[in-house]
Amino acid sequence: MIKGRSSILRFIFMIFLFYFLSFSLCGCETLRKKFTRKSKREPEVEEPVLSPEEYNPEFEKDILYRNYFVYWRSWQDELAAALDAGLSHKKQIDCVYHAVMNVEKMRTFLNQDRQKELDVYIEELRALQEKIIKDNLVGAKMVIVKNKLRINRRNILHNFMYSKVKDDLR
Repeated sequence: MIKGRSSILRFIFMIFLFYFLSFSLCGCETLRKKFTRKSKREPEVEEPVLSPEEYNPEFEKDILYRNYFVYWRSWQDELAAALDAGLSHKKQIDCVYHAVMNVEKMRTFLNQDRQKELDVYIEELRALQEKIIKDNLVGAKMVIVKNKLRINRRNILHNFMYSKVKDDLR
C-alpha cells in the first residue's frame, strides 16, 4: 500500500516536473534567443533635425476676440455661481483671475478708443478681484460684490459683444 502511494506521488511529481520544464523552456521566443546575452549598449538615439518654419496665425483676430469673449463670460458666470453657492475661496480666486485675464486678452484686439472704454470695466473687475482675495466675503460684503459683478458683466456684455466691436478690431 505504501509502495503504491509512493509510486503515485513519484508519478505526480514527474508530471509536475514535465509541465514545469515545458512551460519554462517554451515561450514566445526561440530557445536560442531565450538564452543569448543581451547587449548592454543602449541603442543610439538619432538627433532630430530642427528646421525653423514660420507659421501663419491659426485664427483671425475676430475669431480670437469671440473666443476670449466667451471664455470671459463663462469664467464670470462661474464666479457668480461660486459666490452664490458659497464655494471655496480658492475657487472664487481662480474664477476671478481667469475672468480678468480673458478681458485683458480681449482688450488687445480693440483699437485705442475702445480699449479706453474697456479699461474702466477692467479696473472695476480688478477691484472686485482684490476684494475677493483680501476680504472674507460674508453677509453684506458678499451681496455688494455680487451686485457689482452683475453690473460689470452686464456692461461688458452690452458694450463689447462682437457685433458692436467688429468694426473696432485691429
